[in-house]
Amino acid sequence: MTTLVKVEKNRKIALPLEFSDKFGIAEGSVIGIDYEDRTVKLHKVPAFSELAGVWGEEMDEVMNKVRNRWKEWK
Repeated sequence: MTTLVKVEKNRKIALPLEFSDKFGIAEGSVIGIDYEDRTVKLHKVPAFSELAGVWGEEMDEVMNKVRNRWKEWK
């Protein structure tokens, strides 16, 4: 599916309402842009508040190992 967007002043992109409603994109949302050659793909970056509870004890252990290895390497 292809959705056309309009590039406005200062290279701002105006997304059609049906597109932004479908994907939950509102003013102030952060959108990632992946590009390859002449193809651009947008992806929504989750807000920090949406990530609450995702970080568990297992991730704490992994990060502690990374931190310790970084200190050893330095």
